[in-house]
Order: sequence, then structure tokens, then C-alpha cells
Amino acid sequence: MYLKTQLIEQLEMFSVPTYNAVTNNYSRNYDVFYRSIPKEHYEILKNTGNLKGTGETSTSPKLGFTDNYTGVQIKFYTKQVTIGEMEKIGVRRNAGNFLREKHPDMPRASKGWGLENVQFKQESKENPQINIQLGKEDGKGLETFNQNLKKIRSDKGE
Repeated sequence: MYLKTQLIEQLEMFSVPTYNAVTNNYSRNYDVFYRSIPKEHYEILKNTGNLKGTGETSTSPKLGFTDNYTGVQIKFYTKQVTIGEMEKIGVRRNAGNFLREKHPDMPRASKGWGLENVQFKQESKENPQINIQLGKEDGKGLETFNQNLKKIRSDKGE
């Protein structure tokens, strides 16, 4: 059994940091991501210690964004360098003002980004947040995420 899977903790309530706290608060030693995954993927995560990729493998900096998705909601803790590593291989999905302000030099995404890049995507104009899409199975983004994964917390009571 992998060390990461030994650190899985069960949780019923989450504290939700803001996007700025996730990306700029380095007084802690981790970055935080949220994702809702199918139960089958949760079992894979528990057994292997790695998140299984999908087409985009989207993550959110806020728990509330994942509320409308079915499956097991997971809070991922990764090494604090994870977001910085992703920014180095990052591309922008859209031209949202909030996204451009945070990542002015990040290139625009092109077809096939999911194997070589991580895609940063602005959601909402009123209360914008930047979701990070890790890409496809065997892609660089998902590999970076899984290599930096420290522990997870789920909303499951099992």
C-alpha cells in the first residue's frame, strides 16, 4: 500500500480557502485542490494513491464549485510547489480578465493541450475563480499532480 493512501482521512465538513490563499499563502506547506470523482475512481485513488485522469481532469480551488457534480468530493493536499510547477507548463483556456490579470504571460491553449500542458480556465465573471485542468491520463499535468500528492480527504463516511 502506498504511503499516500495510508494518509487518507475521512471528513464531513471542509474549510474553504480563497483562490488567493491557495496560490499565495506559503505560510503553509501545501496547495489545495478540490474535485468530485466517480466512486470507481475513488477506489482507484485509495488503492494506488494516484488520481485517474479523464478528458480534462478539472480541479477547483473552492469546494462549493464541485457541489453540483455527482460522485465523491475530494480535497487534495499537494506539495506547495505544485501550482508553481503547473504554471510553468500552463496554458489559458479563455480570455477572462481575472485569468489574464493572474497569468498575463501564459500562452493560449491549443488543440491537444491535455498531454503536454495544464489548462487554466476562468469560471464566472461576477465571482471569478481559476480552475486548473490537469489533462489526460499519462499527461504531464496529471503526472505532476500525482507526484506531488501528499494526502486527500473525502466526504465519504467509509
